[in-house]
Amino acid sequence: MRRQQLLYDGLWRCLCPGYDRSALSKAVQTPLPILGQGLPPQTRLATRQQPWIQKRTFGLEAPSEPLHKKPQNAGDRETQLRETAPHIASQEARDRKKLGKTLDETLMAPTVPTEKTLADTSIEDLQMTLKKIRDPAGYSVHGQVFNRYGRIILIVEHLIKVRGLPADRFMFECMMDAMIDPQGSAEGIRVLFKEMHKHDIFPSETICRSALAALAVHPDYALRQQVLDTMKRHWFRVDTAEEQDIILGMLRDGQHELAYDKLMGLIGRRERIDLWFLDIFIFVFGHEGYLDEMLQVLYERKRAKGTGKVAMNLIYYALDQCSSASHYQGTAFAWNAVVRNGQLKPSDGILENVLATAAREGDVELATEVHSMISKRSRVQIHHYEALVEAFARDRNVAGALRILSIMEQSGLSVLRENTRAVYDALRQDRTLLAEAKAVLRDMASTDRVPLGAISVVLEAKAKELGSEAASELYDDVERLSGRQPSATMIQDMIINSSTEDKTRAFLNDYKEKISVHENPPARLPMPYNKLISACLDFKELDLAMRFAHQTLDSSGGGGGGGGGGPEGMGTPPWLGRLTEAAIDAEDRRIWEIFDRFEKAGNKDAVDSMRKMLKLAQLARRVRDKNSVKAAEVDAFAGY
Repeated sequence: MRRQQLLYDGLWRCLCPGYDRSALSKAVQTPLPILGQGLPPQTRLATRQQPWIQKRTFGLEAPSEPLHKKPQNAGDRETQLRETAPHIASQEARDRKKLGKTLDETLMAPTVPTEKTLADTSIEDLQMTLKKIRDPAGYSVHGQVFNRYGRIILIVEHLIKVRGLPADRFMFECMMDAMIDPQGSAEGIRVLFKEMHKHDIFPSETICRSALAALAVHPDYALRQQVLDTMKRHWFRVDTAEEQDIILGMLRDGQHELAYDKLMGLIGRRERIDLWFLDIFIFVFGHEGYLDEMLQVLYERKRAKGTGKVAMNLIYYALDQCSSASHYQGTAFAWNAVVRNGQLKPSDGILENVLATAAREGDVELATEVHSMISKRSRVQIHHYEALVEAFARDRNVAGALRILSIMEQSGLSVLRENTRAVYDALRQDRTLLAEAKAVLRDMASTDRVPLGAISVVLEAKAKELGSEAASELYDDVERLSGRQPSATMIQDMIINSSTEDKTRAFLNDYKEKISVHENPPARLPMPYNKLISACLDFKELDLAMRFAHQTLDSSGGGGGGGGGGPEGMGTPPWLGRLTEAAIDAEDRRIWEIFDRFEKAGNKDAVDSMRKMLKLAQLARRVRDKNSVKAAEVDAFAGY
């Protein structure tokens, strides 16, 4: 569209000084056309509505203002120009804004425009709409979102098929921008390049940049390298934005290590990186489990200017991911950054994970803080106390761990063997803590009853490390400290770790006297039962050995605990042979109950072993009975 000519000569200026005002205003408001692109629709429409009306032909027409008007001096003219030019410009801007709003509402609304609407719209307006839609940051009207991908294709097809415009570079730029949408594809990008080659259109720098942005959404390593080679061959500049697109393509393609390496290169060069770009890395690395790398990116994100609630939300996300994976460094960093200062309140699930992480690392301060928050929200459960005990134990604070067990007992929760394993490990790893633990128990007993479970774990660790004889003093004080008799587990530990006959006999007698036959002690691993049954058989305690045999079968589901190298619960237990022999010698028919349990459990190895031993015993008995009969006959014959 040709620009309208502006008439201006010295005669008009001399005869009509007011002409300067209209000429200057018109010169400012009339835009220059851009080659290959239409004028902005608002400007074109305003220009057509207010054309420049020529009042003079060949210098003979009279001007619009009277010639006899009194001239103004230069100062008055400048003042009038300053007063009137803004008014004229603002009026035309309002007209353009009004027309542009109508255009946007018709072509960029969520409702797809009809063919009639497109046909009633000028080509320049359609091209300007494409320019607006191509910009991802400025294609919404009143916050409404529409199908950007489908709208670009609709308008481009209309321009080519209906209006008959050629498929020029501008059209391909629009189509390439459409490929950035999730509805696009790498195959679509490849087809566009083929069509450009078919129409002898060389890929511009804009097209290459759009292709890289589209390949960040639809990764294709080979195609991306072709685009980069083209840009390098023609000296197209690759800015930070394009590098971000390349890295995002690698990240989406699963090349996490390479993407992270290139990101660190950008950070090392102090490039200006978009914050949303770092946010994507944080979420992807957190989801994939690259927590160390995620924390490094999060640290850079936290250092960036302009961070606020977004950064807090990212740190909260890091707290969730790190605590669920028991990543202590990330958990402590995120907790100190947004929770300890009161900025965010974590959910109950995150509190559970943080407590478990702090317990595993022995962070007493963090574990205590989390435990306090949980207690304010709901009733503290047994696993919360157990995690707090573990934190104290890993911190080698045995006194604190034992006192937590006492608080747990006072809260109405029983201290079981499985709740004290962390204390047991700490006492075994550092023997110097045994004396301290014993002193703590006595100090606790001076004010209140000590939980039997707290005494049991100290007794077990001392018997295991120093022998039952060294733990006898504490064993004798159990009733005085706790007000209760020793439990079955405590006496079993003393029997297992006893090295003298007198002590072993005494502990076996205590077990028979203090533990009822009908009591069902806590289940244990097979190895302790092997030692218990062997100790009973050494002292001819067949009844007690049978009790332990049934207990180990109960704990192993009837399989006997293995020991024969087969699957768990199968094989021949080490104690089975001796127990069978003892039962055969004592002619104790209870051995058949053990046999039936192995047979019911499907333990073929144990059943075969017992069957052989029992058959041999029966044969031996028959031989013995037959010999006894013969001997009796001989004696009777000799009597005659």
